[in-house]
Amino acid sequence: MVMGELATKTGVAVIGGGPGGYTAAIRAAQLGQDVILIEQDKLGGCCTNVGCIPSKALIHAATLRYEAGSETAKEMGIDAQVRIDFAKTMQWKDGVVSHLVEGIGSLCRMNGIEVIKGRAFFTSSDSLSVQTESAMREIRFDKAIIATGTKITELGGLPFGKEGVISSDAVFAMQSLPERLLIVGGGYVAVEMAAMFAKFGSKVTVSY
Repeated sequence: MVMGELATKTGVAVIGGGPGGYTAAIRAAQLGQDVILIEQDKLGGCCTNVGCIPSKALIHAATLRYEAGSETAKEMGIDAQVRIDFAKTMQWKDGVVSHLVEGIGSLCRMNGIEVIKGRAFFTSSDSLSVQTESAMREIRFDKAIIATGTKITELGGLPFGKEGVISSDAVFAMQSLPERLLIVGGGYVAVEMAAMFAKFGSKVTVSY
């Protein structure tokens, strides 16, 4: 990157550090481009932080709990008294996620990509501003890739933050296992959540 008096100049600016953004940034760097990757939260996006990776980690833990206390296990002579420390399970999940996020950061560094944590705003067809924690960064680019991902949609009568109502993202910050859980929606995320909490021992209802 070449520093000008007012702005950093780069060949490719990538907005969003999820699976689309960081892989595009790495490929552009491998093709010889100067690349800046901008992410306002954590590298890895939804999949790594609040999607596929944490859900599969928790499903694995829930399956161990379920199988250890199942009738099938008893038939095999395994009569386990299973106790769940859910906060510790979530801490273990956080470790799995953090390890992968650090790996993505390492891949970016290995490929010479500058990663900026902040929120990007286009200011013209070839420039953008990034609001970081400490200052505003000005970036000029030849090409820009927008990979900002998705946003969870609230239901009109069930706003997030209302007592007892949380998003699928917020599930991965829970520190206690709910005794009962209503899941609104019947897509793959809902079904995964339902199976996971049922295996942990919660009473689960799915409405779709």
